[in-house]
Amino acid sequence: MTIMTEKIGIKAWLSQGKQVQITGMLLAFALPFGKVYVPPFIALFLISLIISPGFGRLEKPLGAKKFLFLLPVYYLLHVLGLLWTDNISYGLSDLEIKASLLLFPLFFFLAPSRYFDAAFLKKIVPAFLLGCFVSVVISGIFAFGMYLETKDICSFYYSNSSIFMHTSYLSMYIVFALYALYALDFKRSTFFYFLFGLTLFLVFYLNLLSSKAGLLSFIFVIAAILFEILIKRKFRLILVFVVFPVMVYLASSYFFPSSSSRMISAVSNLNQSEAVLNTTGESTADRILIWKVAYRLGMSQPFTGTGTGDVKDELIKTYVDNGLTYPAQLKLNAHNQFMQSFVALGIPALIILLISFIVPLWVSIRRKYWLYTVFILVFGFNILVESMLEVQAGIVFYAFWNSLLWVILANGLNQKNQRV
Repeated sequence: MTIMTEKIGIKAWLSQGKQVQITGMLLAFALPFGKVYVPPFIALFLISLIISPGFGRLEKPLGAKKFLFLLPVYYLLHVLGLLWTDNISYGLSDLEIKASLLLFPLFFFLAPSRYFDAAFLKKIVPAFLLGCFVSVVISGIFAFGMYLETKDICSFYYSNSSIFMHTSYLSMYIVFALYALYALDFKRSTFFYFLFGLTLFLVFYLNLLSSKAGLLSFIFVIAAILFEILIKRKFRLILVFVVFPVMVYLASSYFFPSSSSRMISAVSNLNQSEAVLNTTGESTADRILIWKVAYRLGMSQPFTGTGTGDVKDELIKTYVDNGLTYPAQLKLNAHNQFMQSFVALGIPALIILLISFIVPLWVSIRRKYWLYTVFILVFGFNILVESMLEVQAGIVFYAFWNSLLWVILANGLNQKNQRV
């Protein structure tokens, strides 16, 4: 009898998706810790989906859920790109890195949609926020240790402030976490104020990360929150989600003013000549030159691209031919995901990538699912200046959150259709 009861208890536990919640929280927490620590948690999460009752049974009607396959199509184009690739080893490595673009949409498609709802998000987002906080604290401790040795305030800035991933990615994580905390409308409780305190600390640290894209994303999210608050006439929230974060960021800029120099330098380089830009070594200047030569490289093979494995070799060769010293030495990618995809696999990859953003953006706006809308816009903006689907920190973040938010949105659409 005891054994039978235990079996029923385990079955009920699995049926409720408790294992999905736990492993999903662990994965969300691990995301800010980079490529070394994330893969085991991806495996745990996917296994938890496989053992869930109902996994693999196609839900009908499929409705909007079928659009999850836009990312797998993009991934399969990279598989196809091996056919005209010389550097097969790099191509296979690229496919391994991009595997999340195939796995997350596929597993979310096969998993029962009932596991993924607002209640699930309210467990995942705090875990993600806490992961960002812990990773930032650890990075801050290392930066402080460096400062004690060097007595140089620059020990707290830019790459020194983030030991697990590039600052652009961590900045994007923090900005998304800020909006997610607002959008999920947690009840004002001790737990909420704990999460809000963590968020304010992350906003303070955002200045130290010195990411220009991160600052612009932060401004956009604050503007989006303010606009939504004004539309809904919930004016009391302005103090919490607009005034406090802005004041904290300004306070950080006051105590650590050097970060603003990167933005000033970026603006001053926009009007420089190409000859001057080529000698600066400044990141914005490098990007401007990289985009120009990458575009010319893409236009040389507009329908097939260089091939999945040859894109990096061809970009470096192009940098050398055009005298771009810094990008060639650092073996930089195109620093724009749309340009990177165009160079690698031509117009077909560019079209699929654009559609994978336009469709959910359009549907989320129509359904007023603003969390998804802001997620798409923030990530879409960031990939204009970083090739984020070439690095695990960008790929896993996008594949996981995009698949989750799309399933939640699609589930709402399907339920509406069924009621009609």
